[in-house]
Amino acid sequence: LDPLRVWNEIEDAMAKSLIAATDRMGQQEARDIPNEGSVYEVLGFDILLDKDAKPWVCEVNTTPNMGLEVNRGGDMDVETEDAIHKKKLMEAVLAVAGVMPRRLGIAIPLNLRHIDTSQVCVTRVLDYLDSIGGQLAGNGEECEEDENEFGCFTEYDVAHLIDFECEYSTAQTIPEMSMVFPRPVGNSEYHTNDTYLDLFDHADRPDQLLAWWVRERVKLLTSRT
Repeated sequence: LDPLRVWNEIEDAMAKSLIAATDRMGQQEARDIPNEGSVYEVLGFDILLDKDAKPWVCEVNTTPNMGLEVNRGGDMDVETEDAIHKKKLMEAVLAVAGVMPRRLGIAIPLNLRHIDTSQVCVTRVLDYLDSIGGQLAGNGEECEEDENEFGCFTEYDVAHLIDFECEYSTAQTIPEMSMVFPRPVGNSEYHTNDTYLDLFDHADRPDQLLAWWVRERVKLLTSRT
């Protein structure tokens, strides 16, 4: 049994499930959320492994139970482990989202906090776009079709890249967290970002842009080492 293969197949099943539900989730977000990009969603995947260790998605919960389990049998180890894992999950979600918790009972580890991180993200993205001669569209302007991929960037594109770079950089400091799409370059020998882009009915510009940035940032970081 190859644990790496099993984990990659689990991530693959999760990514494909999300891609299949993209249109429906987008419609729900447009209906219920007035400000785009103002929320993060925690989904709970129930995965079953068959006798060959092939993962199957049983269900996806949009409101997974984040309350602490109470073991009626009195096994305190179960309750302790549940509390540890759920607290780490929420710390990671808040860190990646760039949100500092207001309740005193939750403390984000220092290395996960967005202390001046946003400015680093802004500088990293803008410096790289400048280095490749990227054209920035004016206020409210769109890029011409023949100016991509990607030689022209709208205000929305730049804001999207900066937000993603902040999330991506923070996620890389959390050992238990992995990104299923877009995947870090070289993160998996089984699936690539092109594999997933081909599965969309119509891959939106933001999806294509993030896949492009993950590939390009390797060049950026390599040039600085």
